[in-house]
Amino acid sequence: MQPDATSERGFPPATPHQEPSASAPFDPQRLSLSVLAIATAAMLALSWQRWTDPLIDFGREIYLPWRVLSGDLLYRDLEHFYSPLSVYVNAGWLSLFGVSIRSLYAGNLVLLLACGYLLYRVLRQFADLAVTVTAMLFVLLVFPLSRYGTFGNYTFLSPYSHEITHGLVLSLATLAALGRHFETRSRVSLAVCGLALGLVFLTKYEVFFAAFGAVALGLAACWWMQPRTRVVGDAVLLAACGAVPFLVCWGLLGLYLPVGTALRGALGPYPYLFRPEISQNVFYAKVAGLETLGASLEEGGAWLIVYTAAILPAAFLGLGPLRLNERVYAVTALLLPPVMLSLPLGHLRGALMPLPVLAIISTFVAARPCLTRQPVPTPGRLLRLTLSTFALLLLAKVFFNVHLGHYAFVLALPAVVLTAVMGLGDLPAWLDSRQLNGPLTRLAVGSLLASLAVMHVTAAARVYGTQLSRVADGADLMRADGRGAVVDQAVALVKARVAPDQTLAVLPEGAGVNYLASRRTSVPYIVFDPIDLEIFNEETVVRSLQAHPPDHVLLFSRDVRDFEEFGCMTFGQDCATRVGAWLRGGYVPRAAVQYQGRRLVTLFARKDAAPVAPLELIEMTFRR
Repeated sequence: MQPDATSERGFPPATPHQEPSASAPFDPQRLSLSVLAIATAAMLALSWQRWTDPLIDFGREIYLPWRVLSGDLLYRDLEHFYSPLSVYVNAGWLSLFGVSIRSLYAGNLVLLLACGYLLYRVLRQFADLAVTVTAMLFVLLVFPLSRYGTFGNYTFLSPYSHEITHGLVLSLATLAALGRHFETRSRVSLAVCGLALGLVFLTKYEVFFAAFGAVALGLAACWWMQPRTRVVGDAVLLAACGAVPFLVCWGLLGLYLPVGTALRGALGPYPYLFRPEISQNVFYAKVAGLETLGASLEEGGAWLIVYTAAILPAAFLGLGPLRLNERVYAVTALLLPPVMLSLPLGHLRGALMPLPVLAIISTFVAARPCLTRQPVPTPGRLLRLTLSTFALLLLAKVFFNVHLGHYAFVLALPAVVLTAVMGLGDLPAWLDSRQLNGPLTRLAVGSLLASLAVMHVTAAARVYGTQLSRVADGADLMRADGRGAVVDQAVALVKARVAPDQTLAVLPEGAGVNYLASRRTSVPYIVFDPIDLEIFNEETVVRSLQAHPPDHVLLFSRDVRDFEEFGCMTFGQDCATRVGAWLRGGYVPRAAVQYQGRRLVTLFARKDAAPVAPLELIEMTFRR
């Protein structure tokens, strides 16, 4: 290799992106960002106030920061499965914008924009502007603001667990810093990478494992390419900076907690990961697709065949003895994908099932230039390998069941972006090198992405069209399906029958009712599903309920909240039996909301404080 072909550190000199001059009449980058901004605004308008599930999961996400701002402390007054980072970030949004669900939306929107910015920066290190913007536009329309099922909480503005969205943003910050290190070999960038990775540790374990694996492989590849690199020094610096967030978290918790309790809080879910009663729960088998492995593989294979049939013919257009007008070929390449997608393939949720296979291919494409030292891969290629590894590892939890009605709204996002980059960039280039029609293939891939985006946005719009019930008012206003009307009625019932200074426990879950009615619980526990009861030990939970019995208990029926996904048909009988016995032994029903003769929610009062009175039945009403 010629001496001037690489920089002094061994990397080929990076080609700077040419920015248009101030007098240029056309700025493609500014236009592209404007398109992304318009698409964001359109998706916000389509989904406005319809992101949140009124009962499941998200109530915890607003209840905990509300209590923290009121002076309660995590792991002492409030139990929490995760590290405290996300709760305190959310408490910060509420402190900044005011205590309301709208404030949480606003903070999450800021983080969504940060996520988009970081992803844009990372992609621009190895993909051109058109490919980057097209991939990001597709993801923006399909992932962060769209809802595809009955249950909410799988959008960026209203996630079931903020740890997963916070983890993604911090992971992209980690990769951006690592990319800067690849380019400049700056130890400051490596230190920032370590700090960001340490913060990821305080979020979701599956995101951390993916980020850690990606950073380890990326640095290993970098060190292998450059034998003179200070490997030990870099590793020590990364590990030391990575440990700082955890140590600071542990120290801050230790200011008001015993050392052991503070350590448990800082570690979050990690001590529980390998407990068989939790990790082997039927819920996680369903999430991973292991219960329906054969059907999942069949569905994924069918979609992969359709994608291939939609794209591959374009590579051969114009190459045979029959020569037609180029416009005919272009129209064919444009129309074939939507025609193939119109075939009866079952539910749209299967569209992402082939993603693990595509992610493996994408990782191989990214790794191939790094497998040999000639030519020396650019920093952008190293960063692409790192991002591809992160995307592939992130799919582990849903590997055989990738669909957007569940965790894949975050876990599949990087893999989809890289698949789009591969289809729009690498595949056409590879076909061109073999004298096939790369430009028409790129056109077909673009048509396929556009068709899929339209199908997903249409599906999301149909779901949002069912969110007609009004829940709460003002800055806490949500739009939901029929369950929202039940929650709204339950909040009204609590406000009317439970005094502001009295306590309320909501079973089997529904901390959002506590928040919306401004009624606290008397115990640190707010969710009573089988997983939480295993984590915190049901016997311990019951002892806490007995020692500090709430004044009232609100119970949602199985029609409103069942636990079938956890393998439990009836709460208090098939699962949570000790909690059910505690409720039956110490409380009597006082009022219930019913609809067409079916009791949906019941308010209980303590036997030792409740005067004898008949059960009052309230007929369901709807607000729109």
